[in-house]
Formats: sequence, C-alpha cells, structure tokens
Amino acid sequence: MKISQRIFLLILAISSISTLTNFLLTRHQGKLLHSNSEYLLAQTVIQSLRRALVQDVIDGNKLRVSELLHSIIQNNNPIEFLYVTTDNHRIFAHSFTQGFPRYLLHQPKQYSNPNGVQLIHKYQLQQGLVYEYNEPLIEGLDFNLHIGINQTYITKILKKNTQTILLISFILMLLFLVIAFYWGKQITHPLTVLTKQIQRFAAGKSVDFTQQGRVDPEIRQLAIAFQTAAKERQQAISELQEREQNLSITLNSIGDAVITTDASGFVSRMNPIAETLTGWSFQEAKGKLLKSIFPIINASTREPIENPVEKVLATGETVYLSNHTTLIAKDGSEYQIADSAAPILNEQGHIFGMVLVFNDVTEQYRLREQTKITQQALYNKEKEQREILNSMVNAVISIDKDNTILSFNKAAEDLFGYNFREVQGKNISLIISESINNKENTNKVDTLFSVTETTAGLGKDVNAQHKNKTSFPVRIFISDLKADIDDKQQFIISCIDLTLIKQQEEQLRRSQKMDALGKLTGGIAHDYNNILGIIMGYAEQISFHINDTERIKKYIDNINHAAKRGSSLTKKLLSFSRHKQAERHVIDINKLLLEQQEMLSKTLTANIILNLELDNNLWPVELDSNDLEDSLINLAINAMHAMNSKGQLTIVTRNEQLNTVDAEHMDMKAGDYVTISITDSGTGMDATTKEKIFDPFYTTKGKLGTGLGLSQVYGFVERSHGKIKVYSEPGHGSRFVLYFPKSPHTITSKTTDQSINKINTQGSETILVVDDEQAMIDLACEIFNNQGYRVLTASDGQQALKLLETENVHLVISDVIMPKMDGYQLATIIQKRYPHIKIQMVSGFADERHKRMINNSLLHQNMLHKPYTAKILLQRIRILLDDKTIPSPSVKQSILILDDDEDVLQLYKINLERLGYTVLLATTGEQALRIYKDAINNSLVIDIVISDLSIPGSYSGRDIAYQIKKMSPAVKIIVASGNSEAEEMKNPLAFGFDVAMEKDFNRDKIKNLLDKLLSS
Repeated sequence: MKISQRIFLLILAISSISTLTNFLLTRHQGKLLHSNSEYLLAQTVIQSLRRALVQDVIDGNKLRVSELLHSIIQNNNPIEFLYVTTDNHRIFAHSFTQGFPRYLLHQPKQYSNPNGVQLIHKYQLQQGLVYEYNEPLIEGLDFNLHIGINQTYITKILKKNTQTILLISFILMLLFLVIAFYWGKQITHPLTVLTKQIQRFAAGKSVDFTQQGRVDPEIRQLAIAFQTAAKERQQAISELQEREQNLSITLNSIGDAVITTDASGFVSRMNPIAETLTGWSFQEAKGKLLKSIFPIINASTREPIENPVEKVLATGETVYLSNHTTLIAKDGSEYQIADSAAPILNEQGHIFGMVLVFNDVTEQYRLREQTKITQQALYNKEKEQREILNSMVNAVISIDKDNTILSFNKAAEDLFGYNFREVQGKNISLIISESINNKENTNKVDTLFSVTETTAGLGKDVNAQHKNKTSFPVRIFISDLKADIDDKQQFIISCIDLTLIKQQEEQLRRSQKMDALGKLTGGIAHDYNNILGIIMGYAEQISFHINDTERIKKYIDNINHAAKRGSSLTKKLLSFSRHKQAERHVIDINKLLLEQQEMLSKTLTANIILNLELDNNLWPVELDSNDLEDSLINLAINAMHAMNSKGQLTIVTRNEQLNTVDAEHMDMKAGDYVTISITDSGTGMDATTKEKIFDPFYTTKGKLGTGLGLSQVYGFVERSHGKIKVYSEPGHGSRFVLYFPKSPHTITSKTTDQSINKINTQGSETILVVDDEQAMIDLACEIFNNQGYRVLTASDGQQALKLLETENVHLVISDVIMPKMDGYQLATIIQKRYPHIKIQMVSGFADERHKRMINNSLLHQNMLHKPYTAKILLQRIRILLDDKTIPSPSVKQSILILDDDEDVLQLYKINLERLGYTVLLATTGEQALRIYKDAINNSLVIDIVISDLSIPGSYSGRDIAYQIKKMSPAVKIIVASGNSEAEEMKNPLAFGFDVAMEKDFNRDKIKNLLDKLLSS
C-alpha cells in the first residue's frame, strides 16, 4: 500500500474516531440530561401533590384523591397516570376512569436508587415508552405515590439533537480528508520517484537516484544511500556471476549426481548426472521439493524411505542412506544408489540449504546381492548337509588322503564317544583300530579297502575303539569325493555299529538251529508216536487174551514198558522243539524241589553237596512241572561235570520285583518274578563258552556230551515266558538264574486216577474213527469193538463227511495231521453241520496247526496225545459220551471281503458279523493277498473269500482267485458282482471261483449260500 494511501487512511481513521467519540459523548450527555429532567419532573409533581393529598389520604377519602389525580392527567403534559398504594401494594386511588389496568399489577423493579424518587418500571404502551416512578407521600405514612411519565416528546428532542451532531461531524471529516489527500501527495512524490528507480535497478537497467530536484534533506540522504548500494550490488552481481559460472563447471564435471536445495528443501541446483538418474531436467526440477523428484524406496521391502532432506534440515547433520536404497526415476526406471546428504551452512553456522550427492551402484548392488545369495545358498547347503549328516543313523566321517579327520557327525559322536573338537585333525586310527597289512603305508586311507571293495560299494567289517577304550565291531563303507578347489582329495566313511547285529545274528543262528532241530524231532516224533501207539495197543490187546501164559505176558509187559519209555522220549523231543503245547499248571516250586531233592542228590553223587535255600513265602508260578524237573536235572548234571565230581551245588528260591530300569537292563518286563538260582563251585566259563552254551549240540565234554541239555532248559524257560541269566568267570564257578512270572492263580493239585479207574468203559454208541494210518484205525476198531461199541472208520476228512451224511454217529475221533483236510478243518465242519456230535482230537505231533485252534478251548484242551493206552482212550471216550454238560465247541469262521467300494464293504461287514462270522476287509488285490499271506504265516484259517470282479491295481478278481487257490487249494472263493451278465458270474468254475453271488445284500440269501458252500 502506498504511503499516501496510508496517510489518507490514517487521517480518515483519526477523524472518524474523533467524530464518533464526539457523537457518543454528546448523545450520552443528552441522555443524562433527559434522565435528570425526568427525575426532576417526577419529583416536582410528587412534591406538588404531597401537600394536596396527604390530608385526604389520612382521612381515607379515596374519591377526592382520585378526582385530584385525574384532573392532573387532563392537562396536556407527558404524565400518563397517577395512583396511590399502601405499603402492602394495595391500590388506594388512581387517575384511571375505566378501572385500574392489569399491567400495573406487578412487583416493582428498582432501576435507580436515588435518595428521593425511584424508577421502578418501564412500559412500552401504544402511547409510547412510559417510565413509572414512586415515592412515599410522607415519612411515617404507609402510602406511596406512583407517577407514569411518557418519554415520546423527550425522545424526539433527543433524536433531533443527535442528527444535528452527526451532520456537523460528517462535514468536519470531509474537510480533514481533503487536507490529508493533499498532504500525502506532497510527502510521497519523492518516494515514488525513488521507487521507480529501484524498479529499474531490479530490472537490471541503469539508474540515477540523485535526480530528485527539490526534496527534503532526509529524502536526499536516502537517494544517495540507494545510489551507493546500487553500485555495490552491481559489483557483487558481477562477482556472483563469475562464481556461478565456476560452480556450474565444477558441478557438471563431478562424476556423481549432485542436487542442492534451499533451506525449505526446494531444488536450487542439479548437475547432468543427477538429471540422467532422476529423469528430471534442471529446468523441470528447479523450485520443486526434493522428495518429489527424488523418490526412494527400500530395495528389499519396497517400502518408501524417509527423504534425507527433512532429516538434514531438521538436525543439521550429514545423513547416509542404507545400502538397500532404490531410486525410482521419472520414467519408472530403478537405480540402486549410494548417497549422502549434508547441510550447507553460512558463516554464522545457520542452515540455508542442503547438498545431496549420490551415484549409481546398480551393478555393484547386483553383484553384491548375487554374492549374498550365493553365500546364503552355500550356507544353507552346508547347513542342510550338516543336518542331514547329523540326522543320519549311521556314523559318517570325512577324512583327507592322510587319514586326518575333517568332519564327524552326531551319530559318530554317539558311536565313538568323542565330540568333533576332540577328533578334529586327528588320525582315523584313533577310532578305527583295524590292523593294516601294508606296513609301509599304514596311515593311508586306501589301505583300509581293496580297489574292488571300494568300487563295488562293499563294506568291510573292522574293529573300532570307543573313547573308553572298549573295542566293538563296525562295518565301514568308503567313497572318495572329487578334489576341491585346492585339489585336495577327501573320503567319506560311513560306519554301522555291528554290536547289536552280531548279537541278533547269533540269536538267529541259535534260533535256526533250534528250529531245524525242532522240525527234525517233530517229524521223527510224528512217525515214532504212531509206531509206539501200534506197539502199545496190540501189546495191550495180547495181554487181554493170553493171561494164562506167564512168560508171554512178561514179554508183553516189557514191550509196553519200552513203548512207554519211547513215548516219554518223544514228549521230551516235542517239548524241546516247542511243538508240544506245555501242560502248564500253577505249582509250588519249593514243593517240587523238595520232592526232587533225593533224585538230584543221587544224580550229583555223594562227592557233591546239595544245598537248598528256599523262600518260605514263595509266590506260585504257572509252568510244566515235568519240564522243570528235566531242566533241574540237566543243570545239575552240567554242574557236576564242571566240578570234577567234587564240590557244592546250591539251589536258592526268591521272590523278586523288577522295576522298569532293572527290567529294561535285563531285557525283561517289569513285574513280580520267582527266581531259581543254581550255583556251583566248578571251574566256570570264559566269555566265548558262555555265549554258546544254549546252542543245540554245543558241548565242552567231547563225546561224553550231547549238547542238548542246556538247549532244553533254554527252550523250557522261553515257553514259560521267563528268562535265564548266566553269571560265570573262569575259576569262580557258575550261577544260572531262572526267572518265572508270578501267577495270579492259586496252586491246584493234580487229580488222582482213582475215580477214573472206576469208570465202566463199555458202551453201545456209534464211534467214527478218522486217521490216515490204517494200523491206528485197525487198533481203534479192536479196542472199541471189544467194549461193545459200533465203530465206523474213514481215512480222510472227505470220507468222514460222507459217512456222517448217512450214519447216526455219537462221537468222532480224528487225527490232527491228515492229507487234504486236517482234523481241525474236519472238526469245524462237523461242529457247523452236526452240533450234537462229540469230537475227540488225537495227535502224535502238534505242529503249527495247533496254534490256530487255541481259541477253541474244548478241542484244544481235550487233545489226546499219541501214544496212548487202550485204557486211557476208553476212559476218555466214556467220560466224553456220558458228560451231557459238555457243549459242542463252536468255531467262528473267517471271511475275507475284497471290494473297492467302502459302502459295499461295510454292508458285507454288518451282515456277515450278524451271521456270526469274523470279517476281514481289503480294498485292493495287493492288500487282500497280503492279508491272506499274513493269515497263513500266523496259522489262521480264512474259510471263504468274496471278491469283486473289477479291482483297482495290478490284480483283477480272476488274478486274486488264482493266487489264493495257489496258496490254499481248498479255500472257497465267491465272485460277487452287480453285473449278472459277466462271464465269471455265468460260469464261475471256469475262472477259478467256486460260486457266483449277486450284490443284493439279502442276509438270508447270503446265509443260505455260505451254509451250502461250507457244507460242500
């Protein structure tokens, strides 16, 4: 704004304020005068009326007072009303002709409080604004006089005076403005001339501030000062232009990008490198905020980074950006940059700008990131290899060509007892102590293996040494690695601890020996028992008919005695081979030892002292007492040989409770055990002998021993679910400890034969004898015919079933081992078809088929073992026939269902289980074959297989039928399909099936079909 305008406005403001102030003061004075005149009028009227009204008021002459008040109102004056009230505001008299108005019936308000008249109310009436005043008529008299004065006339006068004052004030203000305008022009003209010269100077034109004419001295001094400043400025501009040119040359020569800003962060300079990287020209970027042309983000997170200009300008410190900074150019291109920002300070240290220096490190960043990725990948690979090595079960060691250990995984630490730091840099011979034949090259890895072993990947069994100096067997595999970057050859050695494997191999070898011996003895026993049965049977029959010939009877008794000895031998053979089911009873071991004490003493001879130390509260155990007797005799005989016919044998019984830790250490289950400890004072055994003593045929007695005694003991203890432990050292004797689980049952005594001997063995029932040995059949016929029985015979199961269809049979005696159909299969069919027929199973050899009949308690427990006497046979049969309480044992038959539809399988399962069958399910051919093979291996019988036609996988329904028939020709196979038109459904026999069945899941139909199939 111009100075002249400012002066004009200043005078205008002063004159306006003065005029307004004068107006307000005059108006205020008029109001005060008006107010005072009102009070004066009211006071004058009241004083005038007081004398005229007092007496009438005292006399109570209301009418006279009212007339007087009304007469005053009639005169042309501003008084609107008059009335008199008592102190309790009751109206005594008034000037109104038409009644006292209601608006006057109020509680008085006091606006002023002078000593006399009081303004108590204001009314806006049609006549105008009315003020009401009152004052007591006289002191001591309880009456007040009220007067209402109209303000209209007075207000008109006041308004007229106000207008006059305003007019005068306006005229004076105009006069002041004219004077101010003229005076301002005179003052500002020289300044206007100076301003124009300054504008020319700013535009770079020549100026002369001294050409002012007549001016005030102050203006002239100002013009001279401006002239001097103009000269100095022109000189500074010349110098600045020169410096600017030098600075531009310098900036453009710098290899890094440079941007400068002012103190607010706006771009002031920019070199070509910065233009190239940002994509902005200097002309485009000049004056813009730095952050608008320099957007930066984190290269890893892609998140925006705080622009350095703000931090530099705020703190005054140099700022360096991170190595992961990405600059986004104007066209979207991205550059990895390294930059720094620093403040530009003046001589006083104040910030007046900032300089940003940055350069393109995209290629370096790419190489660095690639290096980091490569290093991370290498680290991850090494970590993965370490984790793989440490997770491997086998010990893995890496060595160089000089056998120096380079790495050692966790399994190796566990195997050898060293941690990696202890073996790092050490020779492999520290832990692998294999003797090396090549004495000239004992430290080289290639002496551990031949070339053939290495290339073929074959392992080598060597001795390894633990940190605790113990030696143990390991199998090592070695392979060479490609030479590393330093051309150093390395080798990888994998070590497998053979300790457990060697033990298992030894156990397997022992088990195989036992199994081979068992099969041998089992086969012998089967035939031998049949022979013995024939001898015993016919010898017994002869004795019945030639009692008169004493010598022949003696011979027959000798035959019987020999046969019984043979029978006892076969029992021992069968027991040893584990093919005979132990006749286990709950017994008292102490009682058995006391009963056998005399026999054991005779076995040991008089030179060896037998001591028994028996626990008085010994727990009962469940085992075969005959086997225990044989085991004690075998142990006693071995002890006698070890003591060279002189010494002491101590047998101790104890109750022992094994906790979890002790049981695991002894390879047993935790629980209560009864122990029998047999300790001798003999020569003892070394470790090699102790490992082999339970092997069949192993003996240290040469031709004097058979090597079967301790094997029999071992087999007996295993069958009794116990354990045997051996403790021995050369020169310190031996101790055998037998552990038997405590039995939860009480001890039972064997029944005597007295009641059995009284049984009448004669009968008239029909008995069917089934045996593949004709001599045994003939013997049975002889025995039963002599006692009055009707006897039928059959040589196999099929023949027996045909006889049962036509004959009324009371009891069937069947051998277990027979061709085509064994005794248990025959018994199963008989139980199903003829539940009233009693069955007696007999066998000279109990093979694996006995296991699958364990659940059929009656068939299994009532087994009659060959050889048997005619007396025992007749008594057993008579008891069985006479016992009406013995139920016909039932066998739950098994069916294998093969179908890929889960719903179909469940329907089969529900229906067949309700019919009483055990159901096995398979969804693929492979699974079905696996189930069937497992059943065979576990000696379980699957009676029927029901197979769908279309099966997913490698096998069809036909293939399954073929494979199962190949394993078990007698098994029944049903083909089941919803497609009744399939060839297999029309002619099942042609495709390996026994019968076809549609999938309608009618339980009655299924039952009839299965019954028919099982009875065929």
